[in-house]
Amino acid sequence: MQTRNVLALAALLGSSLLATAASAAGEQGLHYPDVVSTARAFEASTDTVLLPTSEGGRITVNHCGGCSAQTFETNSATTYFVGKSQVTLAELKTFLADGRGHSVVVLASLTNSVATRITVSGSLATAVKTR
Repeated sequence: MQTRNVLALAALLGSSLLATAASAAGEQGLHYPDVVSTARAFEASTDTVLLPTSEGGRITVNHCGGCSAQTFETNSATTYFVGKSQVTLAELKTFLADGRGHSVVVLASLTNSVATRITVSGSLATAVKTR
């Protein structure tokens, strides 16, 4: 009889400790730091984007049919990507020279009209194989 009481007490104590630990973890997990946006994003296709002609130029994005086009400055801090690979503006233009449609995401600063990052969907490895 005492063995049952000891086991019941141990089970009750164990479940109580688990519930307390889970509750504490849940309370800690509900606090998230404030999220601060540093850029705005525009998604479009390559047929609705005018790339800059050179570093320090402008990119124009028409991201929806009924919207007015958005124009952003580019500068030496603007980065260009094909998929996950960082490229130069010239390499980006070479990649797009095949005329295929690609998705483009332009990230622009919230504080000024500067494009900070331009990413085109695709893969440089695939582009080399198909040329």
